[in-house]
Amino acid sequence: MKTILPMAALAALLCTACDGGQSPPDNPAASARCGGDNLLGNPDFAANASGAAPPWRSSQHAGEQSFELTYKDGTASIVKVASQPWFRLVQALPARELRGNLLRYSAELKLDLTEEGVTHGFKIGGGLVVTLRGDPDPVMGGDRLLLSEQFEHEPHLGTTDWVSVSTTFEVPANATRLQVGFAQYANGAMQIRQPAVHRCQAD
Repeated sequence: MKTILPMAALAALLCTACDGGQSPPDNPAASARCGGDNLLGNPDFAANASGAAPPWRSSQHAGEQSFELTYKDGTASIVKVASQPWFRLVQALPARELRGNLLRYSAELKLDLTEEGVTHGFKIGGGLVVTLRGDPDPVMGGDRLLLSEQFEHEPHLGTTDWVSVSTTFEVPANATRLQVGFAQYANGAMQIRQPAVHRCQAD
């Protein structure tokens, strides 16, 4: 007697046959164990007499001052007040010393960001940024861009309470410069606290 499988069961059987019944490989970064010392300087955003919080450095798109940055009680607050499209708050880490390390960069964010009224062509939002450079570029000179992440996490837009976000990345053997921080490419405001970079070991 011929056995007729229901369509759902047949589809499942065919799918299992296609992939050999195996689950997709795990992402080592997702299951990594991270800890030890926080590699960031001044994670509490302690400001000096001039109002700066070194080694954190801020910059914005050229033009009129369009963002206000304040530090209070361990929190950095960024508010857009004019028309320029972006603002960054970053610090450098010793890339050569960290070559071969798997790192997790994390922070808590409180967002009040909107795309309403935004006219620039950049990715809209705010959050964690990571830039890695290394190896001389044979055409342009200087260091080659190895990694550029810009708020690849969720959420990165909208209105939220405090939320934890993170990204995990490996520092390649040819890295010469590493910069981590925060960027805002939206209207509104963003608050930041408890930033950290920790070494990780993949399970």
